[in-house]
This record gives sequence, C-alpha cells and structure tokens, in this order.
Amino acid sequence: MPEPPIIFSAPMIRALIAGRKIQTRRMPQPTPAGDGLWHFHNRWGGISQAHQEALTSYIVDAAARYAVGDRLWVRENWQTYSILDSDAPSALTGIRIWYGADEGYKPPSKVRPSIHMPRWASRLTLTVTGVKVERLQDISEEDARAEGVHPAAVYGGQAQSWLPAGDLRETFHLTAKEAFKDLWGRINGPESWEANPWVVAVSFEVRRGNIDSLGEQ
Repeated sequence: MPEPPIIFSAPMIRALIAGRKIQTRRMPQPTPAGDGLWHFHNRWGGISQAHQEALTSYIVDAAARYAVGDRLWVRENWQTYSILDSDAPSALTGIRIWYGADEGYKPPSKVRPSIHMPRWASRLTLTVTGVKVERLQDISEEDARAEGVHPAAVYGGQAQSWLPAGDLRETFHLTAKEAFKDLWGRINGPESWEANPWVVAVSFEVRRGNIDSLGEQ
C-alpha cells in the first residue's frame, strides 16, 4: 500500500493538531503547453492529454489516488541546529527538530521548506477515511468546518462566526463556507475560488506520531 507524503501550511498544521482539520481538498497544477492549451499534471508527475481530455482523466485519477485505509505522512516547515544548515536533509537522521507551526523558541538556523522534510522527521500521520470528487464551490457547511476553519464567537454551544485560520485579527465570516472561501483564496490565489475547479476531497483521521513508529492501526 502506498504511503505518500502530503504538505500542509503552518495554520493547517495547527488545525490538524487541534483536531479541527479532518478533511483537505487538492487540485492538479496546470502547465502551459506548446499548443496553447492548458495541460494538467497527473498523479505520476507527468503531463496528461490536452485540456478537454485532461479534465475527465483527472476526475477519474483523483478519485483513485487515495483509498480508504491509506496512510499519509505530513510534511511541514522545519529547522534543526544551525551548525547543520549546509547538510542535505538526506544526511540528517534522528536529529533534534523544531517545527515552524509551533510557538516558542526556535534556533537561529535556516527554515527548511516542507517539500524537503524527510519521512523520519514527520510527526503527524493521516489515515484516509473517505474520498470524493466535486466542484470546489459545492463544499457543504459541514465539510467547510472539517477543513479546519476556526469558530470565532460561540453562543449556547453554536458558532456565530468563523475565521479562515483561527487568527482573531483576520476577517470574520458568518458561515464556515465563507471562511473556507477566504482561506482557499489566500492559499491558491484570489481568482481560484471563482474558477470553481474539480477537486478531490480527502477525509482522514489524524494520529500524532511518525508513520513508521505508529505502525498499522
């Protein structure tokens, strides 16, 4: 069974740890082609057919990319000792790690991007519980909450407003869906919501620990 990595930003890492985020939406990255059309990267990192065929191919492929029971290991920004700044990630094993999403002390060393986090340094493991494909704007209020948006004001046990990433300085929204729209635009660009792409929505359970130390459930 494949156990691929998955990248999250610092606010989403905090939402995973807090138990707010149990779902994520992913879409392909378009690449301009020589024929003037847009192509999409497929799951293997190659280029699919031209635009019209790529959309159908992507929808089928997106549904097959994840399966219930699959395990994903989370990549995030990280640091280690400054004396090791020139060492490649592959040369670092079992070294003390500081995570960018955490508050508190961090050493005066370079921040290593999430794409370069090795498997052994990952501290969060996701087990896939559901997969579906839909248009981005079709997200439900329940799913928007599962994406990790933060309830800002709660009265009588019910949230009255929502924040895109849990920062009280950010814009308040009356619904979780509006907060997710804000969050999506911050991550993918202001026009990405209006484009309403097909996305794969992956639901999961979060386990705190390295994928190799946790073992199978």
